[in-house]
Amino acid sequence: MIRYILERLLQAIVSLIGVTIVVFAMVNLTGDPSLVMLPEDASAEQVEMVRHELGLDQPLVVRYVQYLGDLLQGDLGTSI
Repeated sequence: MIRYILERLLQAIVSLIGVTIVVFAMVNLTGDPSLVMLPEDASAEQVEMVRHELGLDQPLVVRYVQYLGDLLQGDLGTSI
């Protein structure tokens, strides 16, 4: 019985990690939020500043780990 419970817990963990990867990928495929937030005539410096504030200048792996940490704390981020 304990083995069954451990197997199910392992399957649940793998499933949750898979779901977080899919959701993270879908959010990142929607485009650059800094371009949506700024007016069309924004300078490259303004775009870079917003990207830095949002953490979009970080590598994808770093952003995923930060996403997982925030998700575990119940922080789903700021809606654009």
